[in-house]
Amino acid sequence: LNNAARFTNEGGVTIRARWDERDIVVSVADTGVGLAPEDLPTLFDEFRQLGPQASRHHSGLGLAICKRFVELHGGSIWVESSLGEGTTFHFSLPRAETVVSSVPERDWDAATWNLPQEIQPPKIAVLDDDPAVLRVFERYLDGYQVVRAREGKSLREQIRGDGISAVVVTNPKAADDAPLVPEQWGAASLPVISCSLRTTRDAARSLGVAQYLHKPISQEQIRASLGHLGRPIRDVLVVDDDPDMVRLLVRMVRSGFRRCRIAEAQTGLQALELLRQRRPDVVLLDLLMPGLDGYGVLEQMRSDEHLRDVPVVVITAKGAEDETVTARSLEITRPGGLSVGEAMGCLRDCLDLLLGRAQDSSAPARSAAPRA
Repeated sequence: LNNAARFTNEGGVTIRARWDERDIVVSVADTGVGLAPEDLPTLFDEFRQLGPQASRHHSGLGLAICKRFVELHGGSIWVESSLGEGTTFHFSLPRAETVVSSVPERDWDAATWNLPQEIQPPKIAVLDDDPAVLRVFERYLDGYQVVRAREGKSLREQIRGDGISAVVVTNPKAADDAPLVPEQWGAASLPVISCSLRTTRDAARSLGVAQYLHKPISQEQIRASLGHLGRPIRDVLVVDDDPDMVRLLVRMVRSGFRRCRIAEAQTGLQALELLRQRRPDVVLLDLLMPGLDGYGVLEQMRSDEHLRDVPVVVITAKGAEDETVTARSLEITRPGGLSVGEAMGCLRDCLDLLLGRAQDSSAPARSAAPRA
């Protein structure tokens, strides 16, 4: 409804609802500017701002959030649009009698990993003390069981007793007294993959801020970030150039800290002015702003003796293609080395992925055997 009102200058908005044997379907039709056919496939992506009026202030999250809500209720959402004629959004929700009223609880981890031994997935140990790193490997390594070793001692214990197939080292400092040499772990043929990752914790440390969050964020993240500061929260400054985001952050803070005073700024210069007028307990800061951006605000704060120790929680927007964890490097080693075929297979897979050839049907098929 907000989008229909925002993009309709003439005509109006019509809401309809109908039902069939399984679903209730709601439609919101407008007579606005419409969308080009090439824009429709990415319309529900996060941070997409399409159409001739995309410059109007909004976060680009509304439709992505709508899609998640509808799908969580077992429904679906789709769109029909003609450029210059208008847009109609439809979403369906299953009727109550077609929905299971309760879902039995089940230990899905146990169901996944308590498989017969012959089909037990290979177990990979990740040496790192950051839970965010483990979540990345769990997300991408389908077909593998990923376990975390916080430090060298626990890694050695897992290798000796848990049937580890390979080790991924993302944080060499976590190895402490455990050299990164498989022979000294009691596993002479164990492959070791060194994958240096930059996490949000590293980003926060490099900027000198308390927390580093990516939009979209949740109320729980705000509460946890402010709670980790270990101090009373009585005065908060919210800085973001998107007025809708400012209002959202204010509501999130207010829900957990009802008695605190909240000041609002939509530019970096306005934020600095408010900071010098009244020193807050914490600043919620967007990095990507026109004019003086969040980086400039941080630089000014760190050069001001009165403000340099004010905690800052960075809340920044990045597209769906950006990760909260990024890899700096990748190195694969194994006692005795890799065969030429293994090394070239790893190299080819990396090149195909980086050059976009992995899903490119026009790329020549791989040969079954190495060339003479």
